[in-house]
Amino acid sequence: MPGPASIVIDKEKIDIGLFKQAQYSLPDIMLHLNTAIPFVALVDGEAAAQCLIDDKGYYMDVTHVAYSTEEVLMELLIHIEEHYKEENKAFIEIGCGNANMELYALFQRIGFRVTGVKPDYFIQDTQKVEVLNAIANIDMIRFRYNLRARRLETIGSDASGRT
Repeated sequence: MPGPASIVIDKEKIDIGLFKQAQYSLPDIMLHLNTAIPFVALVDGEAAAQCLIDDKGYYMDVTHVAYSTEEVLMELLIHIEEHYKEENKAFIEIGCGNANMELYALFQRIGFRVTGVKPDYFIQDTQKVEVLNAIANIDMIRFRYNLRARRLETIGSDASGRT
């Protein structure tokens, strides 16, 4: 059984393959990798969850997320929360595809709130439509977590606070 994750901010530890498994294109990954802050959760020395974050001034925008298990992603998100609370950021924003029910449910369970939809986000530059859970994945659902109001909830707990 793997041990707990160690969290690092290091571009060299990013696993491009993990992002590709999450359906991100290589040009998009490389574009964001050059400007974003890379957070990586390492389990037994390997990237098990990672994300790229853009600093938007008073808030942080998570642009790419890839993970092997919800538990490791949760460890990563809690670390990010603690890191940016210390920097006095107001909130974290994150998104997922409208058909990605696993991430949609996870973000809601741990305290992120839906703030909007970016229509046609995943089909702007391509005619290829990805299908997940028998649903065309074309829109991005946007979420926000208020860093000043509460702490991220652990999986399975009640995340009923409001932003």
